[in-house]
Amino acid sequence: MSIENFPTEHQSTFEEMERELGDPERLRLPVDLEKLREEVAEEGLKKLIDSTIQYCERYTESVAAYKELLTDPSRDKADQAQLDMTEHVVHDATVDAINILARELKKAGYDTRWIASFRSRAEYGRLALLTTYRILERQSPNRKEGDNNGK
Repeated sequence: MSIENFPTEHQSTFEEMERELGDPERLRLPVDLEKLREEVAEEGLKKLIDSTIQYCERYTESVAAYKELLTDPSRDKADQAQLDMTEHVVHDATVDAINILARELKKAGYDTRWIASFRSRAEYGRLALLTTYRILERQSPNRKEGDNNGK
């Protein structure tokens, strides 16, 4: 899936994200990965940030797919177990990507105090979801509540 298609392919999840995350106060993150990408000079770090953002997007998609399956009354228990395992693996990979990024940034002399605020898996997941939401909002700046076409 291309992240640009997320609002239409996972409409109910994206609408929930808009309701839950649309408040600027709730969008505060310990680190803005897109802004960080603009600030770093090293090409290798830029690629690592891009990769971390891709993991955030994959995590968001896995959460959306899992939530949608849970609301499907005809869901199959085997499908649910497989999707649960997939979400867990993607979450682990996202946590690893964020930790690797912080470690490499620290080696290069960048401020990485933000990683100290991550005390649970949920906080890594929150960063992934909020990062993806911000990207989607920036891609559709004229998007309004209830407008699912981005117009």
